[in-house]
Amino acid sequence: MKQIILLQVSGLKTHIITNGNSLPIVDNVSFVIKMGETVGLVGESGCGKSMTALSLIGLQKPAKIIGGKVIFNGTDLVSLDKKSIREYRGKKIAMIFQEPMTSLNPVMSCGKQILEAVKMQGELNGAHAKQRVIELLNLVKYPDPKMGYKSYPHELSGGMRQRVMIAMALAGKPDLLIADEPTTALDVTVQAEIVNLLKKIQQQLGMAILFITHDIGLIKQVSDKIMVMYAGQIIEEGPTEIILKSPLHPYTKALLACLPRIDEKMEILPSIPGNVPTPGNYPSGCRFHPRCSIAVEGCSVDEPEFVEVSDSRRVRCPYV
Repeated sequence: MKQIILLQVSGLKTHIITNGNSLPIVDNVSFVIKMGETVGLVGESGCGKSMTALSLIGLQKPAKIIGGKVIFNGTDLVSLDKKSIREYRGKKIAMIFQEPMTSLNPVMSCGKQILEAVKMQGELNGAHAKQRVIELLNLVKYPDPKMGYKSYPHELSGGMRQRVMIAMALAGKPDLLIADEPTTALDVTVQAEIVNLLKKIQQQLGMAILFITHDIGLIKQVSDKIMVMYAGQIIEEGPTEIILKSPLHPYTKALLACLPRIDEKMEILPSIPGNVPTPGNYPSGCRFHPRCSIAVEGCSVDEPEFVEVSDSRRVRCPYV
């Protein structure tokens, strides 16, 4: 059965305008998310992953979208005014941020914060709204929802705070959930719990998920498709299993080589030399070529196009 396209991003460009300079944070990014699909967005810190996500829902300020389209269920969100896009933010597209302690209000109980999110949907009030909060806490497998309602963020563990954040995000029954590094501050055991929780909720509600992470090893447990991002551009895209088994782009290969392996003894874990270039200081040609182990002279001259190499794969490198 063919999946219906939920989100289509075309040529998205998000720049920060400072001192007369326009710095490209997200540069000509295009991708598609289908209903019920989980798409992983992977890359090192500073690649533009979070700014891409924020641009989808109009929260990219102080940066500015200078080009491209974000078509959600037939509507271009980039063209909407502030009031109109609020009808989508939280209701149709929700977002979980990576550090719940900085996202939650420390002087409000968790229940009241979720209640506020429920009331913003404009459907429930009073006892019905409070009952909806309890239902959401049950949905995210909070051990004692009534106690959780009264608890304050500082009284909870990282895993419990993240469950509260997920409950808030689900208040509007979104079609698309953006999870921006939702397990970064958690230990491995709790990380696995949160990932499994998101997968179960997705099965129950049928929503799509854009899962953002710098951990390419984690993405195997989560996504149907992977997009690898570097210096504001998507440089490889394809089905998760295929990319993890046979990556094409040198950057994707380098990321996978950095993962520890239980079947191979290594005294020193490999790393990628250098750092992600900052906006405004992108090298000419391929942006990865200064760190690439197979770069040739032409890599520093011509910027590679993002081309299809099969029905389901795209890559930004002419030498693969």
